[in-house]
Parts: sequence; C-alpha cells; structure tokens
Amino acid sequence: MAIPKISVNKLGEYLTTNAQRREKIVMDQKYPREFKYLWYADARRTIVKYFVDKDQDEDYLVDRIEALAVNRSGKDIQLQDRQLSIEALKAFLKNDIILPNQKVSFLRPSKITSMNIAGVKISIAPDLMVSYNRAGIENIGLIKLHFGKHQQLSKVASEYVSTLLHQCAEIEFNDEAKVNKKWCLSIDVFSGSVVSAPVSFIKRRQQIESACREIELWWKSIT
Repeated sequence: MAIPKISVNKLGEYLTTNAQRREKIVMDQKYPREFKYLWYADARRTIVKYFVDKDQDEDYLVDRIEALAVNRSGKDIQLQDRQLSIEALKAFLKNDIILPNQKVSFLRPSKITSMNIAGVKISIAPDLMVSYNRAGIENIGLIKLHFGKHQQLSKVASEYVSTLLHQCAEIEFNDEAKVNKKWCLSIDVFSGSVVSAPVSFIKRRQQIESACREIELWWKSIT
C-alpha cells in the first residue's frame, strides 16, 4: 500500500474543515487525476524571482504581467494557466504584501521537500528560504506561497501551515542555524494574508499529529 501523503497547504485546509471535505481531500490525495496540471507555475516562478533576484522591484512584476498577456502560444490549458498567473500577479501587486520589517536575504530552498508525521508524508516544498545574521548567529525561515482564487486559506489554516514550516526547518537546520518563527510564513497570494508561525506551537503540533493519524485511517478505508 502506498504511503499516505498530503501537501502542506492541503493539510492546513484539512485541519479546519468538516468531515465530508476531509474525506474528499484524502480521496483526492490517494487517487489523484491521471493528468494533474501545476497551475500558477508562471506566477510562482515570477514571485520567487522577485524576491531572490530582483530586490522586490515591482516594475519586474509589471513587465512579467505584460509579457504573459501577449504570449498566445501553446495549448488552451497553457493559455488558461497564463491568465490565472496574470490574475495572481495582479493580486500580489494590489495587496502590497507586507513582510516583517528586517533586512534579510531571500534564497531558493534546495534540499527541503517533505517530512513525515504519524505515518503520513507531508509535501512541504517551501518556495523561499530566508537568511540573516543576528549577533553572529545565522537565523533562517521558510516561506510557502498559496495560490487559490476561490480557495483561499483561512488564518487558522495558515497558522497550521506556518507551524509545519517551522517544524520542518527545525528538523533540517537546527544544528546549523536558529529557526525564527516570525520568518516561517504562509502567504496567500490572492487574499494578501501573511501569517507567521505562532509563538505557541505545542498544541498545534499535537493537533497536526492527530490529523495525520486520522488521514492514515481514512487512507486505509477509502477504496
């Protein structure tokens, strides 16, 4: 039997929805569509580059929106994806995403992909890593973007996501750097919400573990 699996953003939703929706989430994870298109790919790449390479220059975002708008190549699904990416980038610009006020370096994460909790493989795949030095100590954080025009994450769901980012970063980097909760961020591109890992996390981690045990049970029973 395949190992139960779920993405970090879907787990955030799972923890805040009703039983019927939870079952549907597990069903979709266990039996994904044969062809699963990765929507918002252009928007994700653009926002990552905006932070990592372009020093948060908004003109770069405007240029990318214009470039995507005039590109009519490809199949219908690619044209649709470009339109969604344009809408996401416009929302990102309009929302004026506000991050913690601190000089940091934004990097592309290299080795972080997933973590296992209570027999469930959770796909973390952060979009950005944050690094800065304070008093000679390297501090790091992880950022996960959420794209969903009609499926935005609630604040509570985002807190679960950022809690998982914090936990994952502790596992990956605790021997190398200090993990700063305020820079473990869940960013909802369409709503503009920026939610950092809560200071109190023990109960949330326990709730996450319980949810993973439940997912494992669903996984075995769904056929």
